[in-house]
Amino acid sequence: MPSFSIFMEILESHRFKGNTLLGLGVELQEKLGTNWKDRTAENIAKIMLDWARHAKLAPGVFAQIRKGPIKGWKKKDDRQMAMF
Repeated sequence: MPSFSIFMEILESHRFKGNTLLGLGVELQEKLGTNWKDRTAENIAKIMLDWARHAKLAPGVFAQIRKGPIKGWKKKDDRQMAMF
């Protein structure tokens, strides 16, 4: 499947730093020359990343499911208290 092959190249290029699902999907969209909405691109990236993980082909940081926020995001404890 050519689109999966291209997706694997994208994962390989981000294997150390990682990327969001939306970022991966948008990059795949550009390489395939399609016109997807952001949500569609994100869902396709999610499905293909799942395929790569189950086939044990996902490189670097994508090999395992990340639990918790991306480094640098606010923690749940840092949220502002509601007024009411």
